[in-house]
Amino acid sequence: MSDFREKDNTGEEEYIVQERKGNSYDSLSEPPNEIVSEGTVYQLVGTDYEEVYREEEHQKTIQEEIYLSSENFGQIPEVITRDGMEYALDEESVEIQVSRMEMRKDLDVMEEYVTYILEDNDIDRLQKEIVREGRPLELIEVEYSVTKATESGIPLEYAARCHYAANVDREYEVPVEWKAAAVYSGTEQESILEEVIARSTYERIPETEMIAETEEASQENTVIEDMEVPMAGTIERPAAVIEDIVTGGAGILLMGAFLTFLLIYRKRHPGFIHRVPEEEKGGKQEGYHA
Repeated sequence: MSDFREKDNTGEEEYIVQERKGNSYDSLSEPPNEIVSEGTVYQLVGTDYEEVYREEEHQKTIQEEIYLSSENFGQIPEVITRDGMEYALDEESVEIQVSRMEMRKDLDVMEEYVTYILEDNDIDRLQKEIVREGRPLELIEVEYSVTKATESGIPLEYAARCHYAANVDREYEVPVEWKAAAVYSGTEQESILEEVIARSTYERIPETEMIAETEEASQENTVIEDMEVPMAGTIERPAAVIEDIVTGGAGILLMGAFLTFLLIYRKRHPGFIHRVPEEEKGGKQEGYHA
């Protein structure tokens, strides 16, 4: 843990910033609300956190399937991009298989050559049509050659090479789509949290505020207790109970004295608090007797 201090124009430290480091947030303890430095108390203002990352490289491979048509057959991409990352083709991993076939029907020529040995070159002796694979083929061309002759050169034997042919429809299946399986590899960058830096800022508490807070805390924490030392042979009673007893006794004494005074005064002055009837006064308006 390290401190960074900021001083005001009087040279006193106004702020203290404490820096703590850890490899994660859980490794950092909570900062205290107050700190004391050289007899001065500083109060926590806030804490800022900084995350430090390191970059690591990892080799990553992916398997791709690419479908090709007759137009782009053999055009396997050398580089592909997935989730913002580039991967290069491993050429030795490429495997291509036919994935779809289609039937085609074309007009074709079915033909066959047959050679006959004849005594003359009369074309009527030749077979005008033959059947091959269930299809009739017609004679379209004959080529003669002399295979035997006399000493004077007169032909005695001919070889007739006959060309038979016919136009036929032929169906066949051809591939129209291929599937290429290939492996691509790339280097992946990964950000790993390496360190967390916590910077807690503490502000100096003014002395006047510290004194007021100290006095207030002292008043809150002080308990005043009145203690009386009991005399020998007496029973301790709480002050409130004693006060109630004294007040009640004084009242009783005063009431008794007042009643005694009334009794004595009444004996000496019988007319006190009695009104004299008007008949006894001879019609005179009189008040109370003194």
